[in-house]
Amino acid sequence: HPHSGYIFGNGKNMLDKLEDDEYAYRRKENTYYPFHDEAEWQLGKFLVENLTQTQIAKFLKLTWFNTRARPSFTSKDQLIGWMDTLPCFTEWKVSKIAFTSHKTTQPIELIWRDALDVVKQLFSDPTFANHMTFDPHVVQAGDQREYGDYMSADMAWKIQDHLPVGATQVPIILGSDKTPVT
Repeated sequence: HPHSGYIFGNGKNMLDKLEDDEYAYRRKENTYYPFHDEAEWQLGKFLVENLTQTQIAKFLKLTWFNTRARPSFTSKDQLIGWMDTLPCFTEWKVSKIAFTSHKTTQPIELIWRDALDVVKQLFSDPTFANHMTFDPHVVQAGDQREYGDYMSADMAWKIQDHLPVGATQVPIILGSDKTPVT
């Protein structure tokens, strides 16, 4: 499309931002810092992704550790703290929701990320750089038109015609799941 996809400058990509992390110098020596090694990182990741904080605390107090090496994180708080030091590009936010028509025993928390920040993160990830299309386009196979993605559809052209010169569409599919967060 003749009016889309202007480049107005370059920013840092995700890998550049990793270099700005306060612990980047330590990760040059140990990729898994603050964890001792890859195995300990995998254990920590497994615990955080699959157990509640109470379950992690119980796990770390097992007598099994009396005869075996303990991980270098000794409490669930230390593990959570270490996870929080890892580079994170789009922060989680928490909003408390109160209903006047329904009483709850505990406040309801909505845990979310800012959609615009997520889009910025995706655009700064070099992994996707060669897989993004910024301009509506037409693909011809002989005398037949081919449709393969949103940007090859008529609707992309119609919408682009109404945008200011240099503006680019960013079609996003938003989704949610019931992932428990501890």
